[in-house]
Amino acid sequence: MTMNDDVFLEFGDPTSAVDVSHISDYLGVFTSHDGQYYVPPVSLKGLSDLTRAHPTQTTLPHFTTNMLLKHLEPNTLLNQRLIRQASIDFRTMGNAYIQFLRNRVGQVVGAKHVPAINVRKLTEGGYGWLNTDGTITKFKPGEIFHLADYETNQTIYGVPYWHGAIQSILLGEDVTLFPRRFFRNGAHMGNLFVTSGLSKEAGGKFEADLRKTKGVGNFRSSHIGLGKNMEAEKHVKVIPIGKLDGKSAEFIAFLNASKSAVLEAWRVRPELAGMMPTNTGGSGDLHKILIMNYEQEVVPYQQQWQEINEYLPVRHHLTFKVPDNREF
Repeated sequence: MTMNDDVFLEFGDPTSAVDVSHISDYLGVFTSHDGQYYVPPVSLKGLSDLTRAHPTQTTLPHFTTNMLLKHLEPNTLLNQRLIRQASIDFRTMGNAYIQFLRNRVGQVVGAKHVPAINVRKLTEGGYGWLNTDGTITKFKPGEIFHLADYETNQTIYGVPYWHGAIQSILLGEDVTLFPRRFFRNGAHMGNLFVTSGLSKEAGGKFEADLRKTKGVGNFRSSHIGLGKNMEAEKHVKVIPIGKLDGKSAEFIAFLNASKSAVLEAWRVRPELAGMMPTNTGGSGDLHKILIMNYEQEVVPYQQQWQEINEYLPVRHHLTFKVPDNREF
């Protein structure tokens, strides 16, 4: 590499680990290609994948489910395990399904959770299970209870109320992903190397060493032997272009903005989600915050689930204990 040789090295750009940007598109509800069932308006797999794209989003379906189960009074039909699984589906995808098992006279004698990601509403009425080969296994009429998070554009499927925070979730993933890929890559456009007066052999070796800095063992040194009359400051220069600091104010600001938007979409206070408060005043009275969360969020969520009681005998009704102030 001599003074007349222009060589440019490109080390690539970071890419998203989870491609879920398409799930923000809302196309309405249409029938499948064979006309058997309605296609959900939002990708259910995409909504599920989002729980692995952002740490705050990962915990919130479980947190709100724990708040629901805290005061649950389970019975022989509706136990904690069933309600937990169905609630996580509901909070993640806006839909939950429970299959009723009936005896010969039509009485409900059992119930089990059916994963929402594979349940479809049939065009002829009723529900079906979408198999891996694209075929549908139909449930019997009246066998499926469907709890849907109401969505104003259609009434066939539910859409989770946090759907509007998708871009904030993806922002948090991108902000976390970029530094991670930066340090894993090892070779990046943080500095521009400028050399002049080197022999072609020395320049070629230096170029080869730079290319090897990517990947495992990327933290290494390279020796350049210059002639007696050559000054390192003039013939080899390092020009800083960009500097990444994982603790920089810009990254912290983006992460905090993403976390705040996600928590606001879920209507959960940061203190309840295990996050340190960002203000200097602290968290305030946590006991009062728990009571407020119970009255404004937990009770309405309990009432949503009690819609199932319309289809069950009184002895199997879903009920919750009303706590007193000491139980928070």
